[in-house]
Amino acid sequence: MSTEIVLTGQHFIGTWANYAEFIRLEEEAILRLKWIESEKRGEDIGRYHVEWLWYTTERSKWIRGLQASGVLPYIFS
Repeated sequence: MSTEIVLTGQHFIGTWANYAEFIRLEEEAILRLKWIESEKRGEDIGRYHVEWLWYTTERSKWIRGLQASGVLPYIFS
């Protein structure tokens, strides 16, 4: 069964299983960004800072990349 889930003003299209996979992939990407940015600075940048970076600079590019690659083409409308 397909359902529509509203996320921050965008519409997620898919099943709850699709949404769970999206969240898992996003968490991996956030942790990867945290590691990269912490290595650049030579210290742990912390979860709050990496989430701020993620949502302000990286997330929309990441979603467009997923859509373009066909990994999760149904994500947002």
